Amino acid sequence: MRNAAILRRTMPPSLRQYHSANHPPSPIYTPLQHQILSKALALVPSKGFTPETLTEGAKHAGYLEITHNLFPRGPWSLVEYHLVRQREALSSVPLEEGLGVGRTIRKLCVERLKGNTEIIGQWQDVPRRIVGYS
Repeated sequence: MRNAAILRRTMPPSLRQYHSANHPPSPIYTPLQHQILSKALALVPSKGFTPETLTEGAKHAGYLEITHNLFPRGPWSLVEYHLVRQREALSSVPLEEGLGVGRTIRKLCVERLKGNTEIIGQWQDVPRRIVGYS
């Protein structure tokens, strides 16, 4: 315990990893899943978070329509992929030295909200559309 406190004080903030006991680890996607989900995510602004979007994503990635069965959680897999990508994107946000905790949190929150810009028109339908998938 004492060593962890020393390590936290001596490790530069840019090297610290975020960890929460209440947050499950991010899923690991195979290259095939990543390819299909990224193509499907590009279709979300017009089609929403739907099973059909996963099917179209598979077709756009050059795979058969049935390939969307790689995602047994259906459209929730697409929602989760969006959230994971946005969380990962926050690690590349440049933070100024001496900004302070409050301003740093504000900057990260604003950047995270900007990540929803393209899908915001579909976001409110997520709970309704993923009912039955878990």
